[in-house]
Amino acid sequence: MFAWFVGGCVLGCLGGGCEGRVEVVLFCCGRRVLDFESARLLLLVERLGSLLAACRVVGLAYSRCWERVARVERVVGVRVVVSRRGARGGSRLTDAGRWLLREYSRVYRRVTGRCFEEDAVAGVGGVVGGGPVYAGSHDVLVSRLFGRLRDEGVGWEVYWVGSLKGLASVVLGDAVVAGVHLFNPSTGRYNVDYVALESVGGVDLVLVRGFERLQGVALRERMGLGEVLEGLRGGRLRLVNRNPGSGTRVLIEELLGGARPPGYDYVVYSHLEAAEAVASGRGDVTVCVRWAAEAYGLYFIPLRWERFDFVLRRESLGSGPVSGFLELLRSDWFRGLVSSSSGYRLPADAGRVVWPRDLSGNG
Repeated sequence: MFAWFVGGCVLGCLGGGCEGRVEVVLFCCGRRVLDFESARLLLLVERLGSLLAACRVVGLAYSRCWERVARVERVVGVRVVVSRRGARGGSRLTDAGRWLLREYSRVYRRVTGRCFEEDAVAGVGGVVGGGPVYAGSHDVLVSRLFGRLRDEGVGWEVYWVGSLKGLASVVLGDAVVAGVHLFNPSTGRYNVDYVALESVGGVDLVLVRGFERLQGVALRERMGLGEVLEGLRGGRLRLVNRNPGSGTRVLIEELLGGARPPGYDYVVYSHLEAAEAVASGRGDVTVCVRWAAEAYGLYFIPLRWERFDFVLRRESLGSGPVSGFLELLRSDWFRGLVSSSSGYRLPADAGRVVWPRDLSGNG
């Protein structure tokens, strides 16, 4: 059941007169669904056909825009933003998303006497163009790789949004490259099953082999894995969690087995942030790569070697930015970087297309 909340706040008083602003918020089952900023974001997605373009217009980080959309979808239980299938890509609102926007606009006009659509775009700039976009999981080597590309004059934009949102960003056409490490326990495979599932309806994706890295549990004190899990599930240890949609969050949920220990809602967006939070005492346990744990002097319990691969659209393979990215991924420089980094290893087919099979020999 949906309900409306209308609140007011005084912004300032001049010459005895006060200027006020009315806040219009849509609630569902007692939970906040849509406020002015979230409704404006949905409006811009529909008008511009791109979540990334909408983020640039309102001046929000791409990861924060994803969070707003995901929060709305969690509350209403349906998708409100989906991809425009086909080679062009892009984003659009679902029927549910359009209904929410219409309802918000209707009540906004009734309460304020003004047009929501006009107020939402007043004072915002045009779409600010940028360079090619990487959106996906965080990794220190990926950060170094794109830093090197920027030093060579290619202005890549990098957004740490997690594996699932990175994959969705490529499908939507917002990102050129996504970094993913998504494990399917049913098949025992990384990444391929998720990419194959998205490669339907005209979206032609490819999977490029990246590298392997060792994920594990990091903590200040030496403990066994069983003791750590018992402490988390029993509420005696505080968790430093990762952002929803990240491959590491999927692994954390697997370890917790449905438990919500103290700190479950304390979310960070990178391995280094997670390790630093534990080292500084803001939490007791996290999951991160070995390199990050060692950088902060934490005890590390290895869990599994995982594949960190890259997803692209097939048509982007011949573009200049992607060609430069793949060449650097296959370079002696990157091989040396991997070999000198604890908890990493580089497979022989790094930088090559490994899925679909018709391209796997032509990466």
